[in-house]
Amino acid sequence: MNYLSSNIKYLRTLHNLTQNQLATKLGIKRSLLGAIEESRTEPRASILHDISQFFKISMNNLINTNVTGQDPEILNINKNLDELGKHIRTHQIVVSEKDLDRELISLVPISARAGYSTGVVQPSYIQELPKFNLPFNEIKRFGTYRVFQIAGDSMVPIVKPNDYIISEYIDNWRVIKDLATYIIITKSDGILYKRVSRKNDRLTLTSENTDYEPFEIEVGEIIELWKPIGLVTFQLDEKAHNNG
Repeated sequence: MNYLSSNIKYLRTLHNLTQNQLATKLGIKRSLLGAIEESRTEPRASILHDISQFFKISMNNLINTNVTGQDPEILNINKNLDELGKHIRTHQIVVSEKDLDRELISLVPISARAGYSTGVVQPSYIQELPKFNLPFNEIKRFGTYRVFQIAGDSMVPIVKPNDYIISEYIDNWRVIKDLATYIIITKSDGILYKRVSRKNDRLTLTSENTDYEPFEIEVGEIIELWKPIGLVTFQLDEKAHNNG
C-alpha cells in the first residue's frame, strides 16, 4: 500500500509546518504540495527525493511504511540514508505558474557563482536567478536542469570561458562514470567543471587544459552534482563561419 500522501502530511504537522512553509522550504508551489498530500498527483522523483532528505527518511519508508502516529526516533527512519551515495544536498526548484509539473531552468551566471555554494540553500536565492524553458526534445519534461556559465580556461578546448553548460541534476555520486565531465558544487572550491574519476570515496578531478594539475577531493566535499548535456556558446570561429 502507498502511504506517501498521509506520511508527508503527518511529517509536516509533526514538524509544526504549514503547507506554505514546507512548500517554501522545498522550493515548490503550495498548491502542488496540497495536491500531493490529497493524493491528487504523484510527485516526480526529484521532489520525492527532496522530501525524503528534508524529513531524513528513506524514500522506501516514505512511500511504503505507515509512519502516522509513530515516533521517527523509534522508526529509525534516518538509518543508512547515505548507503547509496545520496548525501548530496537537496536542491531548490522553481515551477512554472502555468504547469506545476514542469520545472523552470535556472541560470547561474558568472556574477552569481560566488554565492551559489552557500546561497542556493535559500529558496530566495534560486528565485532571484534568471529562469526559462528550453523547447528541446533532449530536455525531459520531468527532469531537473540548471545552466552554469563557465569561468576560467581550465576546460579549454572543449569549453571556453563564458560558455554556458546545460546540466541535469544527479542525486547520487555513485553513478559517476569514469572520466566523464561533471559540474560539481563543492564546500571548499565552489563550482567546478572537471573530468572526474572515482575510486571508493575519493574523486580525481582533471582539467582539459594541461596547465592545470589534477587534484583529489573526498565525496563528502560534494554539495551538488550535475551532468552536462548541452553547450551554448557565443564564441564561434569567425573564419569557419564566414567562408564561402
